Amino acid sequence: MLKKIFLASTLVCLQQNSFSLPTVSSLLDNTDWRGTSCSSYGDGLFQGTYNYVFKDNNRVESYLEYYDDYHCTKSSSRTDAQVIGKYEVKSFTKDSQGYSISLAVKMTHLREIVNFNIKLNENNMKLCWDNRWCSNLIKR
Repeated sequence: MLKKIFLASTLVCLQQNSFSLPTVSSLLDNTDWRGTSCSSYGDGLFQGTYNYVFKDNNRVESYLEYYDDYHCTKSSSRTDAQVIGKYEVKSFTKDSQGYSISLAVKMTHLREIVNFNIKLNENNMKLCWDNRWCSNLIKR
């Protein structure tokens, strides 16, 4: 009898804990992430940050936000859309450092699938394209 009670309480705990892990959609949908690197664009005419927005229905968009100064502190209120895509979750795990998310992204302007590897920790994100090009981003 005691074994049955222990087993039942263990199953209840496992069920409760399995529901505590958020979904990728709940972490990403309707979030705007600002790049932390202030870079030169347009042959040095503009300064800006490369940013990402995750939207409902597994959509992702990137855009440049331009600034009036060379340190990217005074926004010029101008943005340029860069790429639009739709993602599919390949893997999703959580550890002591935060969340690791792997996405297969089909960009509207590319023929091949791009892999986004994301490390997410509260308001900080490291997003890498095919493990070659990485951006550090902060949540707005």
